[in-house]
Amino acid sequence: MMHAVAIDTLAFARKLKSSGFNEKQAEAQAETINAVLMDFQDKRLEELATKSDLKAEISKTETKLIKWGVTLMFAQLAGVAAIIKLFL
Repeated sequence: MMHAVAIDTLAFARKLKSSGFNEKQAEAQAETINAVLMDFQDKRLEELATKSDLKAEISKTETKLIKWGVTLMFAQLAGVAAIIKLFL
C-alpha cells in the first residue's frame, strides 16, 4: 500500500525564511514543492493496479487459455481421425 507524501509547508517556509528567503519567496517555494509532490503522487497512484484490474486480466487470460485448449483438442482429434483413416 502506498502512503501519502506529507510535507509540513509551514516548517518548510520557516526554514527557507531563516535561510534568507523573504516571506513571499518562502511561501511560494513551499506551495510549489507541495504541489509538485502531490501531482507526482497522484500520477503514481493512477498507475497502480487494483484487485479488480488484476481479476479482470486473470479472467481474460483464462478465457484465452480455454479457447486455445478447445482448439488444440479438436486439432488433435482431427489428427487422430486422419491417422486412423490412413491405416484403415
